Amino acid sequence: MSTAIKHPVTIETIEDSETIRMWRHHGRSRRLVVCFSGLGTPETAPKVEFAQVATREGFDSAIFVADPKRTWLNTPGFLDSVIKHVTYTAYEMRATEVVSIGNSMGGFSAMALASCYPLKAAVAFSPQFSVHPHFAPEEERWLEYRAQIHRYRVRSLGRRLVAQTQFYAFHGDTPDEAMQCDLFPIRPNLHHFVMPKSDESLAYRLRRQGTLAPLVNDCFGLATDKVAETMSEMGAEKRTVVMGREGACAYPPAHMF
Repeated sequence: MSTAIKHPVTIETIEDSETIRMWRHHGRSRRLVVCFSGLGTPETAPKVEFAQVATREGFDSAIFVADPKRTWLNTPGFLDSVIKHVTYTAYEMRATEVVSIGNSMGGFSAMALASCYPLKAAVAFSPQFSVHPHFAPEEERWLEYRAQIHRYRVRSLGRRLVAQTQFYAFHGDTPDEAMQCDLFPIRPNLHHFVMPKSDESLAYRLRRQGTLAPLVNDCFGLATDKVAETMSEMGAEKRTVVMGREGACAYPPAHMF
């Protein structure tokens, strides 16, 4: 069956509480996509994101995850609930591959999931490496949400970037983006690109340009050379060294891993 045929993205609620919101879409392929929402706005709870892009217009199955508390996976029981539903759904649909995607906080979550559940690929737009003050002391955003995290289960992505998964990360080049981007290590399985003149809205920019859907599909398909070519054509650079604040190569200390 051609994936060019559009199928309705039908959203079914799995969980809806003050601490976790989850939805599911039944597609026709045997790929399961786990989509994590970003922070959203202060006025509204995080909602479903990447519905069309992640499912290839409804062709692939998906679990959508939102964190109303904005705790970067650190709400007690949150991650366990995600793993439970992903495991059950993958078994139920006889999934042959499971991948993840997210933006900002959702990107952090998409990458972190790989250390808890076997993923083929994880795609993250503007992900944080950490919001823990020990790992990201210069980070001053989202303080009202971070103050609610009393115990960190996921402190950083350092030990979460497991060798069995291919990671694709995309950042802009603003100071806020660079603060988190520069914390990421260089790994053979981490394909990390920096887009000039872009900020945390990079994913929305790519969607407006019509680039987001094919780019994500190439990432899920592990077409790394094609991903690199697409990003290069848009002026992005692939990170090959870890940059310090003065621009010199500065590899993160061992405790970050």
